[in-house]
Amino acid sequence: MPASTKIVKALISLMKAYSWRQFVLLTEHTRNYLQIKEAVKSFAEHHRLNITQEYSVPYDYTTNRYHIMQEIVHSSLHVTRVYVLVASFEVQWDFVLALREAVMDDLEEYAIVTIDDDKYLGLNGTQMRGKQIVTMSEELAERLYLGFRAVVKITPAYPNNTKYREFEQKVLNRIKKHPFCVPYNPQIFKYITVSTF
Repeated sequence: MPASTKIVKALISLMKAYSWRQFVLLTEHTRNYLQIKEAVKSFAEHHRLNITQEYSVPYDYTTNRYHIMQEIVHSSLHVTRVYVLVASFEVQWDFVLALREAVMDDLEEYAIVTIDDDKYLGLNGTQMRGKQIVTMSEELAERLYLGFRAVVKITPAYPNNTKYREFEQKVLNRIKKHPFCVPYNPQIFKYITVSTF
């Protein structure tokens, strides 16, 4: 993960490029996201951007709490056209679906900028969440596709240096040995990645 200040610099540059002077901030309550949130607030203040409203969802948010997103959307809908989400993909999905449900064909009037810690692998467009590949129904994929047309996603890119790939393979081989003894079987965890830390 790049430092929060580097991620937030990308956000602020985007906001300034489009002359977006105010936005609503939605954060998932985890240590990493709260750190990014504080950087967003600090940089926004420094660059004279106005956070019109702030919302927070619990770190254990699941899609069965969709009503929370609906409430957030309805209470902020007429205050802004720009949303910044510092949250996991579950929160992002529900927010996008709730906003699309509320505004229908007017979604193009809104912008959603997301910041998260998912890594984009750059291989066949695969998106990772920890060790888990994200799968979904065709119907949900279609709804999300239409909703995510209003989203700009700021996420760390996976290193594409060939030496890094070689190093990663060495790490995967080494973790099986003493003193780590982490069972790693590519048949089971085909897409396991090594933390960029």
